[in-house]
Amino acid sequence: MRKITAQQALDCGDGVLGYIVSKVQAERAAWEFMKTNIPAFELTVMNLHLITGPMIHPISGMSSINATNYFVIAKFIDGIHKDELKDMRFPFYHFVDVRDVARSHVDALTNPAAAGRRVLLISELMTPQLVVNIIRKHFPLLRERVPEGNSAQILPDGVHPTGWDTRISQDILAKGAVDGQWSYISLEKSVVDTVQFMIDKNLI
Repeated sequence: MRKITAQQALDCGDGVLGYIVSKVQAERAAWEFMKTNIPAFELTVMNLHLITGPMIHPISGMSSINATNYFVIAKFIDGIHKDELKDMRFPFYHFVDVRDVARSHVDALTNPAAAGRRVLLISELMTPQLVVNIIRKHFPLLRERVPEGNSAQILPDGVHPTGWDTRISQDILAKGAVDGQWSYISLEKSVVDTVQFMIDKNLI
């Protein structure tokens, strides 16, 4: 994997690359702060992939849906992109549900095992085809507006997602859980709950 400087990210004009570099810089600054200032608190860094799931902020229409939920879920049911899937790409191909993100942050406050650690929050693979498969399965009334794609081809051509070893992170998260176990919300539940939320809010 090649290293990218902040200036290279700025020069290339790639928003996703700029986003990645900004995340790296922010975390490095946080660890440097801890090293330099030796504060009376511990730092835990949660590194997560795309976040999906039901929203709690005020929703007045499709335009007020947060960006990630829009381009990985709502975009497939807005009726505008019903014939598009083959060339659809996500910037990243793993996800975590927002409820797991919230739970991990709260648990970390009282979990000594999380102190001074970097934790990967990654549930499972998420691709455009997987998302539309789930929507079409659980919401038959929406099928006319949801692209079908090729249900047998899960990954877009040429896409090779990163393989993540999350065993250490799983162990840290489990030690912070009330019952000593950590399991993620599945992609299927996350997508279904998000679409149902949009239906309940009369967004679709």
